Amino acid sequence: MNFLINCPKLFNCIKSLRNRKIMFLDQIISADGLYLRTWKDLQQDNNLNCKYGRPPKWYKYLQDKFTPYTPSCNNYRLNFKLETPIISSCFAPRFPTAPKSHVLHNHRFKWVAFWNDSKKEIEYAKVIHSANRPHDKPTLYLEHYIISYSVANNTSPASINHELIKCNECQLNNPFYITTKYVPKCALVSYNQHCITVKINNQRKKYFTTRYNTDRINAFNDFLQRQFPLNTSRLQLNLQSNNHFISTIINGPVHLIRQLN
Repeated sequence: MNFLINCPKLFNCIKSLRNRKIMFLDQIISADGLYLRTWKDLQQDNNLNCKYGRPPKWYKYLQDKFTPYTPSCNNYRLNFKLETPIISSCFAPRFPTAPKSHVLHNHRFKWVAFWNDSKKEIEYAKVIHSANRPHDKPTLYLEHYIISYSVANNTSPASINHELIKCNECQLNNPFYITTKYVPKCALVSYNQHCITVKINNQRKKYFTTRYNTDRINAFNDFLQRQFPLNTSRLQLNLQSNNHFISTIINGPVHLIRQLN
């Protein structure tokens, strides 16, 4: 968080950041590195401690110094470019695990996404059922949707509506799909741990996303973390430290600390 080095009352800012479990810039910006996350979005992040209270002074400082945001211009686009890509595993939450049972749990208007490495692209799916059978991993039964890309030269990427359309059938279709409802034309079965939750807009029985770029990076980062997990078992947090330097908060090998990004 070197961007706050000139923030007034720096030590109070550091204390606030520590209380809110914020240590790195990638926790408070979008996965594509283009936008400062809104305070409302941070309040809904279960990985942070921002649920209550008004935006702190350090957040106002970032808004004023690094975005064109004003009360009349709701623009959170960052005015700088990150030199290194963000790779993290905590941008998007998993779908909630169902209680242990042999019963399928039905869902409406719930969506997940995952990375398809053969296509090098994100895949979207609507959650139809979730299951958590004894002696088995939490499982999702999904309906596959494909994205219809919209191109607008004069529009911000965060405001472009991409429509999601039901997939008729593709190689992802799973014959072992179990349902108490209709069987989708392209039915998917996936473990909870392989999917991330995404926000999809419902407009007149059509589905759209304005978060394609962010979702895509989230899904790819999640895939990377599962395929090449970062070994943090040798790292320890010293949250009792009275020193405000991060080097005194994280204890462990230097090469591991550097990989935390």
